[in-house]
Amino acid sequence: MKKVILTTAITLALSTAGTAYATNDLIVNQTGSDHQITVNQNSTSALINSIEINQSMSFNSVSINQDGGTNLVRSTQIGEGGMVSVDQTGNANTTNIDQAGMSNQVNIIQNNDSNSAIIDQRGGTNMFTLSQDGVGNMITANSSDTSMLNDVTLSQNGDNNQITSNVDGSNAIINVTQSGMDLSLDVTDNGNMSQITLNQTGSMNTITGFSDMGSDNNITVNQFDNGNNVSYTVQGSNNTYNLTQNNTGQTMNVSSMGDNNSVTVTQNGM
Repeated sequence: MKKVILTTAITLALSTAGTAYATNDLIVNQTGSDHQITVNQNSTSALINSIEINQSMSFNSVSINQDGGTNLVRSTQIGEGGMVSVDQTGNANTTNIDQAGMSNQVNIIQNNDSNSAIIDQRGGTNMFTLSQDGVGNMITANSSDTSMLNDVTLSQNGDNNQITSNVDGSNAIINVTQSGMDLSLDVTDNGNMSQITLNQTGSMNTITGFSDMGSDNNITVNQFDNGNNVSYTVQGSNNTYNLTQNNTGQTMNVSSMGDNNSVTVTQNGM
């Protein structure tokens, strides 16, 4: 067992007279073998960046870059072959990662201030790609023990955005993009071989989705402009959704139970 506790002060602009600069904190706990950690902490203010890394088993790797102040990364890897990459630029960004299994991968980019991300992965071959740009964004993404090849790509750009995604099953691909203000998205997928693509552009949009155990479900939802609301529920297998809303003040609620159902809805206007 190896335990390393480092307090680092990197690129602190020491030539500036009379300015008090803080140090960065790095805590590493390792058990097992062949782990790899790359950390770059850069603070030019009195704000402290913190990193806590826990690794067990073997062949886990972590790469973390912090530039700013009061940024926090907690990474826990249990199993073999896990990869974590975190890039934080700004202040008060928080990332919590927990991986278990083989070949889990997380790639997180946080820019600006007050972004928060919580990632939980269980099982094997889960992949997350997350990008946040704005103030007050929050993403919570989860996978489970039954997952075999989930691939989730999440992106936020704007203010007060919030994404909650839960994936349970295998071969599900979820691609979510949000841009604007006061957006909220909640997606839950229980099944396998599902493909879900959700896009929001504008402000005050809300999407809530639910999929039950099944296979080959395909859901595509697009919202544009302001005040749109979508709520869908899918139970069964081989169902196909294609929902589009454009302009303001739209509301949509679609529910499907059974197999081999197809729904296509397009709304335009005020």
